[in-house]
Amino acid sequence: MKNKNKTLNMILLVVTLITLSITTFIFFHKSDFWTFRTKAEDAKVNLSLSPNYTTKRVGEKLLISVFINTNQYKVSGIELVINYNNTALEINPNDIIHNASNFLPVLLSNQKSINNGEIKLILLSQPNSPQKGTGILATFNFKTLTNKNAYVAISNKTKIAVVEKPDVNMLGEIRNSSIAIKYK
Repeated sequence: MKNKNKTLNMILLVVTLITLSITTFIFFHKSDFWTFRTKAEDAKVNLSLSPNYTTKRVGEKLLISVFINTNQYKVSGIELVINYNNTALEINPNDIIHNASNFLPVLLSNQKSINNGEIKLILLSQPNSPQKGTGILATFNFKTLTNKNAYVAISNKTKIAVVEKPDVNMLGEIRNSSIAIKYK
């Protein structure tokens, strides 16, 4: 009887250990918790243009804003590069509205350029207050020139610096704009 109880206890112990091991494996390797953590750790800073689609007539003004979502990061600076169809849209330096938001309040004026369908801006936070969250970086006031489809796009040359990963470009998802321009 003693041997039978010992054997039964041993079997029960082995079954318990196997069940515990399987439960632990399922929880830690298949859990949504770990999937969520991986996605959060892989997230980057996302930029989008608004509106993402619109129709305008030749000669009308077109306002396009650049929105930012930093996810969990604190952004200290952005070299923002915007491409646009310069045969259909026109913009001048005075048509770039930076103070639409104080998200990244410092605009390096000597680093603002418009050249052959490309706009470059360098935007920085105040030294002691990198920004986290969502906001507007800038608004562009284009003039429509001709009857055709046009685009405004955030270039993959855009660079985003964050406090947590200073040596990595944290540019993530991009959402661009498409514009249909019609005759008056």
